[in-house]
Amino acid sequence: MKTQLKTFSLLLFFIFMLLGCEKEPVAITELDGYVKLTTDKISYHKKDTILLTLDNNSGFDLNTGMRCKQWLEMSYQEDVNGKWSENKFFQYMYLRCLTAIDTIPAKTTTSYKIPCDLFDSEATFQLLVPCHVAKKDTNITAVSNKFEIVP
Repeated sequence: MKTQLKTFSLLLFFIFMLLGCEKEPVAITELDGYVKLTTDKISYHKKDTILLTLDNNSGFDLNTGMRCKQWLEMSYQEDVNGKWSENKFFQYMYLRCLTAIDTIPAKTTTSYKIPCDLFDSEATFQLLVPCHVAKKDTNITAVSNKFEIVP
């Protein structure tokens, strides 16, 4: 019974995400100040690990995807001459495996570890995490602070 409920919940999430894909995800506006995505430092070496914290101070649960049940589904942008690049994706985003739903309840904080060697260069970056707010039937993109990876 629990397996069927989890399967149903996963299918329901994908349906919401597919329907939500018709809308253009927006940077946090209405929830600005209530949902924050931050790194634990602003400078890292290639061998370091980033501790990424998603602070959901809103009154709504947020749903995010976990690729292969272990990697947070997200993209990143690189600072190129003072402008942010197009979204770039980590290699694990191309893996064909089950994506699990991670729910960040309202008024809670969740952390994720990201090895710096996942980035393909040393530069200044920001992370973008798509979230679905089911109660508002909308998708948002949480954008992190900028940080650098050095040799």
